[in-house]
Amino acid sequence: MPFAVWARGEKGNGNSQNINVEKLNKQPTTLLTFSADTNNDGIDDGDLKLNFTPDGSVDPNTVIYLDTDGDGIADSAPQTFTMEIGGTLPNKAKLNGVGPNNENLGGEEIVVLTLEDGTRLFFLRDFIFDPADTAASDDNFDLMEDFPSGGYSLVTPFVCYVAGTKIETTAGTKPVEELKVGDLISTESGASKPILYIASQSLPKSSIRAFPKLRPVLIPKNTLEALQPSQDLLVSPQHRILIRDPEIQLLFGMDAAFVAARELPFARLAPVKATTYVHILCDTHTVVHANGCESETLFPGDVAMISMSPNARSEIKAILGNSINQKTAYPCLTAQEAAVWRDAVQRREKRTA
Repeated sequence: MPFAVWARGEKGNGNSQNINVEKLNKQPTTLLTFSADTNNDGIDDGDLKLNFTPDGSVDPNTVIYLDTDGDGIADSAPQTFTMEIGGTLPNKAKLNGVGPNNENLGGEEIVVLTLEDGTRLFFLRDFIFDPADTAASDDNFDLMEDFPSGGYSLVTPFVCYVAGTKIETTAGTKPVEELKVGDLISTESGASKPILYIASQSLPKSSIRAFPKLRPVLIPKNTLEALQPSQDLLVSPQHRILIRDPEIQLLFGMDAAFVAARELPFARLAPVKATTYVHILCDTHTVVHANGCESETLFPGDVAMISMSPNARSEIKAILGNSINQKTAYPCLTAQEAAVWRDAVQRREKRTA
């Protein structure tokens, strides 16, 4: 099912950690409808997963339809686009009290993209809506109309494990922060893969408190299928966990799918404290065992990459070469799909309690 956002113009200055919001008289608020129908023939031949391509090419499987006459309906030919950067908005007074509902946008995630005609826009990642929902469209339009122009320094989101997480390797279980390039990690298939790249970043308690979306998610022990994880697991909110659940098959026709940690039924926010995030990269997107839970390595095609510095992107591109544009190891549920699955799981739990 397509989804829509209202977007504002972004000047772009070559700095991956900043955005500069255009004034409305320079670039009006723009309706973007994302679709998997790449040929406008009524057939979904792509997907709705927004891909960052490190080589600067367009998203290969998703297109955007524009509202060309201002009636709130997408009516253009399909437009290609390129994902540029992403990050979390800072806590600033002028971002508090925005729009008709007086939203505090500090800590909200944004994504910047460029349309095929060169128009550069940004949207709020958590403010998507069903194109048929006119009330939601109106509210989100008013919000973006009221978004203050000017420059903002972004805070980097992370898709990582929290230090202390135990990763299974061929040499035994090791804390993620002790892993090194070249170490062989055990995968879901029983094979092993070498780590090609590893990086970490430490955030003080003050940053975790100021930016709730940087706060780790805690997945309690034994709350997933097969009694996973074997002990509480702490990961970044966007980190994907592999779910093998009968409801996934019933709802989506898939034996297994990735779900963001923050979308899991029993996940909760971890205590606020200083946090070190660590991510590991293999030659392909890989499922490993973290505290006994099937979860992902770094995927070089989404928000994990668009939020990295140009130097880090270049380093990963040099390491992976032609294999940098790759697919996820399993399908990924969108936030909307994850909500449907989560509701089904919670209903099942009530029936069997």
